[in-house]
Amino acid sequence: MSKTKPAFSLIELLIAIVLLGLMAALVLSRIGTGPQRFARDVDRKADIQRIASALEIYRNDNQGYPRCVSGTTCTSNEISGLAPTYTSTIPTDTSPRLFRYTPAGCGASTCATFSLCMGLEKLPVPAPADISVVCGWPTANQGCGGSGYPCYEQVTNP
Repeated sequence: MSKTKPAFSLIELLIAIVLLGLMAALVLSRIGTGPQRFARDVDRKADIQRIASALEIYRNDNQGYPRCVSGTTCTSNEISGLAPTYTSTIPTDTSPRLFRYTPAGCGASTCATFSLCMGLEKLPVPAPADISVVCGWPTANQGCGGSGYPCYEQVTNP
């Protein structure tokens, strides 16, 4: 009389290994995007500071900040007279997120102050309750890149 020990078949083991592999791939793909988003946000923060520095140099030479090419709020590449004199190139974001420049107190050729905002991929915790306080737009849909891209980082002067 031969007794058999209970065991898993080869097919059952292969199915279990494949399922574990799929779950591991899913978890690793979710973990992997966090550091990349953080790194892109760090680049965006450096870019907004570079634009703000160029705006300050412009102000020193022209006794005020530049106007938008058209309108009262514009993206960073629509700031008149900034590149190539005050910065070699104006940083642009490759995602739908945009840098928003809003000059204020404008006279005939220059403005007295400005607000420069950008959207972040990794939202700050805790997030601001009122987006209009952060960037001057009444809703997140009018922020940096449309719906889903609210502005959470801002540089203003003075």
